[in-house]
Amino acid sequence: MILSTRPIYSGMAADGIGTLAEQMARHGSRRNDPVRRLMNHLGDRWSVLILLVLEKDNFRYANLQKVINRLVPPEEKAISRRMLTLRLREMEAEGLIRRTVRAGKSVQVDYALTPFGLGYTAQVRTFIDWIVAGPHPILSATAFHSAFTGLGDSDWGQAGRADG
Repeated sequence: MILSTRPIYSGMAADGIGTLAEQMARHGSRRNDPVRRLMNHLGDRWSVLILLVLEKDNFRYANLQKVINRLVPPEEKAISRRMLTLRLREMEAEGLIRRTVRAGKSVQVDYALTPFGLGYTAQVRTFIDWIVAGPHPILSATAFHSAFTGLGDSDWGQAGRADG
């Protein structure tokens, strides 16, 4: 088998891809690099909601879980204690959240955003504001796609999967 020696991209695309590769090497393309770790929160089901709730006030663990679960639509599953704990630990390790343990009659654990977490959440809020400023093209694109593929919103995750 003979492999082509031609570049995958040429001209402006090659320059753009080269620039992107340099930026990724400089700012983080590996799994534990800050850019990837923080961007992962945007795609996570619970992280952004936790941050937005903590943006409003500090919460004890049980109260935080109750508030989050009140915000979840009734047709969706509530956040479990395990998932909340995992997300809080992850964001604490990344410096987004501060965990404070107060000893007394009973141990109290409070969660709050750090200054870094406040800055990150402000950027997330800007992104959310841009998304909901609407009318957003995603609605018409979704309708167009669904009309031609026969897939509804809930079917997209199953399309092309061997088990779905």
